[in-house]
Amino acid sequence: MWAVEANTTSFREKVLPRGTVEWMVNLGAGRHYILRQDGSRRSTHEQAWVSGLQRECLYIESPAPPCFIAASLHAAYAGAFTGRDAAAFTETVLELDALPVYATLRELPDWPARFAAFEEFLRACGARPNASVIQAADTILEGGGGVSIQNISAKLGISHKHFVELFTRTTGLSPKRFARLIRLERAVAEAATANWTTVAHECGFHDQAHFNREFKRFTGVTPTEFLATREASGQAMMEG
Repeated sequence: MWAVEANTTSFREKVLPRGTVEWMVNLGAGRHYILRQDGSRRSTHEQAWVSGLQRECLYIESPAPPCFIAASLHAAYAGAFTGRDAAAFTETVLELDALPVYATLRELPDWPARFAAFEEFLRACGARPNASVIQAADTILEGGGGVSIQNISAKLGISHKHFVELFTRTTGLSPKRFARLIRLERAVAEAATANWTTVAHECGFHDQAHFNREFKRFTGVTPTEFLATREASGQAMMEG
């Protein structure tokens, strides 16, 4: 769980895909506008929304100071927590109208109280998804995306085809695509402490050229351009 409260007049940032599903509740006055990396599929969000697993960056715009509380949900739990099929918010951002906790959070006086109320709400609405998907997702996460999907399904004792269908239905991405996302997310996280050749090698890319192609497909920019524009969190790039 995390929160943002800023004094900026407006902002625009480019948010990188990540291996979690983000559940956001807006506590400010402004609207948030979210666009695809190519500028298409613009959507407007005012109260609460869920951003599913993405394959490319999202642009976020806000004409007012941002103020919201959020929960980063484990990919295997996202559908269970929201009560929706994961496919409903994969590759998109879905508005959640009339969220029961919305009014409560806006009325509370400080962040500790809001975090406590939001956690209570999440615990009440969460359901446990398929154990095999949880185990598989955790294996991919622990391996930084550099794991064999065939080996995972074999260890779970289920057919590979059934495993892929189950994982995709639960998280919204196939296990192969999820592993690819986690591998690139790891590369972004390590970018500040190692040179790009080392990052490419440690994250399992064939060579520097392969890494550069995947990185640009993932972020929309080259590794060098990313370092020049990323914000302090490392999860987004500031736009002019």
